[in-house]
Amino acid sequence: MHVRVSCPACEARLRLTAEQTLRSEPQSLAGLSFVITGTLSRPRSEIAEMIEQRGGKVTGSVSGKTDYLVIGDSPGGSKYRKAQELGVPQIDETQLTELMEQGKT
Repeated sequence: MHVRVSCPACEARLRLTAEQTLRSEPQSLAGLSFVITGTLSRPRSEIAEMIEQRGGKVTGSVSGKTDYLVIGDSPGGSKYRKAQELGVPQIDETQLTELMEQGKT
């Protein structure tokens, strides 16, 4: 006779671990902070998710802690000006992709 013991918490942890393993990306952006502005080729939420999956953080406003401003078409003027004032590097979507592939430079 086979007895099966169910542990919902254990099953949830195993499922989460399996999902993380399947979605595991190199942490090429670990410790970096990004702000996104303008119109990009993909929805902003998708770009943000790609950054976060690689260890980066996405915020809504430029500050002294921002590492990169990702600029698409028609960027927001206030984010762009603030980035210039603070000396935050501005990159486009292609440069972001290269950074994700190569890691911090």
